Amino acid sequence: MPPACPDCNGKMKWLTPFYVCQHCGLSLRRNELERMQDKIKDDLWEARYGQDENITSKRHRETVEWYLSSDK
Repeated sequence: MPPACPDCNGKMKWLTPFYVCQHCGLSLRRNELERMQDKIKDDLWEARYGQDENITSKRHRETVEWYLSSDK
């Protein structure tokens, strides 16, 4: 599954050496795309849990909650 554009959420297509959004035309190298995706994830975590915890402990807690609630 192709990654989603961090700007418009459109589909990104790999055109060496860039990922190019098929909707808005944004082009990013792989490391730039990963950095932007991580920033978006961190912003979402901060919005969800506030600034009382650091990002790593939030992710850990969410992973544990997901694991415990999943069907085995």
